[in-house]
Amino acid sequence: MLAATPSGTWRAAPPQPCHGQPNRCGRRLCAALSRACPQEPTWGRTLVEAVAVSAAAVAAPLAGEFDAAVRKRLLAATRLWSYG
Repeated sequence: MLAATPSGTWRAAPPQPCHGQPNRCGRRLCAALSRACPQEPTWGRTLVEAVAVSAAAVAAPLAGEFDAAVRKRLLAATRLWSYG
């Protein structure tokens, strides 16, 4: 995921491809980003959270859920790059 803002550009990616139902990740990704919108987001942290929770939704057995253990693991393992 890439975010380009007036204050900088960031990219976040999980450490490996996620396996499961990829149709589930979009809503979780949007929800994670929308949580940051009312305030001035810390983009690096926001992108890491969005990547982790959307990937955890891919791993969940049911739509509308996410795997909390996968999210926790990915919060620590998601790679983040900052470009200026």
